[in-house]
Amino acid sequence: MPKKSAKSPRRNCRNSNRKTACASPGFVTAVRTMMGKRGKIAFVSLEDLSGQVEIMVGGQTLENCADCLKADQVLIIESKVSRDDYGGGDGLRILANQVMTLQTARERYARSLSLALAPHHDIGGLVQLLAAHQLPDTPRIPLQLSYANEKASGRLQVPPKWTVTPSSALFGELETLLGSRSVRVNW
Repeated sequence: MPKKSAKSPRRNCRNSNRKTACASPGFVTAVRTMMGKRGKIAFVSLEDLSGQVEIMVGGQTLENCADCLKADQVLIIESKVSRDDYGGGDGLRILANQVMTLQTARERYARSLSLALAPHHDIGGLVQLLAAHQLPDTPRIPLQLSYANEKASGRLQVPPKWTVTPSSALFGELETLLGSRSVRVNW
């Protein structure tokens, strides 16, 4: 089975061995399409702080994700890396197996949601917000709470009924209510 890691697009894929799988999270800076011998192909430029990498998306993978291949968004692309002795550039051929939005990746891979609470936080508002994001028939993740004040700190055991749907709306509202440093997704 191929190795899989999720560092940065450039470092992750460039350091891969022959026919290795890699997961590349990054910001889409450009998407270009063309007709190849086997049909339509898209080339996605994915960038993070370490650099940029171009990933080829074709076939069924392209059909499944055509609507999410747009510039100026975060994507996680699982791909297979192999040597390309014929093309120019860095000698790597990176072919996407799966393309996910941040929302899809959260639903699929998030193990839990951690919230760091303090006395100044609106706990009543938090309870209402969490209750509103317990949507039926959607993937849900467990909640982990920690609380700290001037005298003590600790982790709170949260009952299993308080699982939440890991949506972008929930994360945005939690960051507004608690602050971005108080909200963390555990992968």
